[in-house]
Amino acid sequence: IGISNFENQKLEELCDAAKIKPVLNQIELHPYFQQNELRQRMDKYNTKTEAWAPLGHAMTKIFDKERIKKHYIVVDEIFSNIAKYAYKDIYDDREKYVKIDVFIDKENRKVKAIFEDNGIPFNPLTIMTPDTSKSASDREVGGLGIFMVKKMMDTVSYEYKDNKNYLTIEKKY
Repeated sequence: IGISNFENQKLEELCDAAKIKPVLNQIELHPYFQQNELRQRMDKYNTKTEAWAPLGHAMTKIFDKERIKKHYIVVDEIFSNIAKYAYKDIYDDREKYVKIDVFIDKENRKVKAIFEDNGIPFNPLTIMTPDTSKSASDREVGGLGIFMVKKMMDTVSYEYKDNKNYLTIEKKY
């Protein structure tokens, strides 16, 4: 069962009354509207989030800024690699997912994103830095994506904890 835009009270009423709990709630969710309380309540019922953002409204101004575009490039690179490699050769019954939490600290002018998955333990920071002085055809394949991520972000860190990979990126503005 999927639902859309169910806020705290509606979600609570539905879950208290229903034998089958919703597995998905599509809600407005973006860096400037994170809905932490609702997402915590959804976790209580094991209801996953599908996010949407009002691209045709005032939010469109943030997409014009070069710094946000850089974040999209970095997020796309990291997500693509997790989606492609984290569950390769895993055939057990575990739920396969990528969770991305984004935090905006306006006071300290900092954006932080934490990527979480329960795939194969892998620290991308251990990949050898590519020799960018060589042409693409003369250097080894691989490593260019995380190299780009490290160049574009101020801080990139990795941790493996409780059978989960956590990759954290931060950028100050």
